[in-house]
Amino acid sequence: MRRESRCDVLRRARATGIKFSALHVKSNRGPCAQPFVGQSTPLIGTAIRVVARVDIVRGMGAPRKIKGFTLMELMMTLAVVGVILAIAIPNFRDFLLNSRMTGAANDLLAGIQLARSEAIKRQAPVALCASTNPTADPPECAAEFTGWAVWADTDDDAAIDAGEAVIAAHEPVDATLTLISNGSGFVSYGPDGFSRPDIGGNASTNLVLLCDERANLLVGDIYRKRVVVLAQTGRPSVLRQQGEVNLLGPEAVCP
Repeated sequence: MRRESRCDVLRRARATGIKFSALHVKSNRGPCAQPFVGQSTPLIGTAIRVVARVDIVRGMGAPRKIKGFTLMELMMTLAVVGVILAIAIPNFRDFLLNSRMTGAANDLLAGIQLARSEAIKRQAPVALCASTNPTADPPECAAEFTGWAVWADTDDDAAIDAGEAVIAAHEPVDATLTLISNGSGFVSYGPDGFSRPDIGGNASTNLVLLCDERANLLVGDIYRKRVVVLAQTGRPSVLRQQGEVNLLGPEAVCP
């Protein structure tokens, strides 16, 4: 049987309609040189050798890109993270403590101002007292300032009685805060908007000290603690400046 020449293989491939795009063509000089123009890219050369295309096995001999960190890069990253955390965590803790302290002081200030404005509006005594159960019905006054309630003290006895309207109530403050007051733990306003020094022989409160774990820490000339005080006219304010707080004496010193 006669062995097929390269030209015979090429002619038979064209006669059977094999697409040239599925063949790999290598050109050399020879008697079968002629242009090929077909459905796919024309193959032009002086000699044509047609062989079946074989796909190259993926990954054989091809370099692969390795993704990840080197040990040195990992160590540098951990070092940077450690430095950032060492700086950020203490500052974040101070931010939380300051936020709690400021929020509690401002809430108490707002409660006292509410009692004063309601007394003027109602033309009747209105009081604020410390309470351990301010959301009860009715709440009970106490000497310990954890929460507080504002109510219309119609019988002027510094106690929340049944039938007396509770105007506002503040839930107990965060457990990290300690509120210390002088007097009997209540503030009472008359119809003229002035605070009254005592009711039925019980001295009213004109100073509430707010402390946390930082106690009497001083940063510059600013204390971390807060002091809510009432002026002689009954106007409340919050103090934290060193000079102002020190004038209040031992009552403004956290334990």
